[in-house]
Amino acid sequence: MNMDKLIELLKPWLQVETWHTSHPGDYKRYHTALKNVFSTLGTQLNAEQFSEAITVVVDDLYPKYEENYKENLIEKYAIRSECIAYYLDDTK
Repeated sequence: MNMDKLIELLKPWLQVETWHTSHPGDYKRYHTALKNVFSTLGTQLNAEQFSEAITVVVDDLYPKYEENYKENLIEKYAIRSECIAYYLDDTK
């Protein structure tokens, strides 16, 4: 798996300050980013890989996030992304 490519594909979603809110636009950017990830890298990705990639971008763009807050957000989206990957893989 190409971590640099994963980071690049997730960045359009994460670079918007509201990336972690429940606004429909944020969900759309998130789902579009995942669609691009899975079409480029496949569905054999796990939460750890998503977490690593999200952390790189969030640490770069939002260095002032409180550590626990940041970790909780990253874990939430990493697990959600893994579940979507498993679903797509299981329903091929």
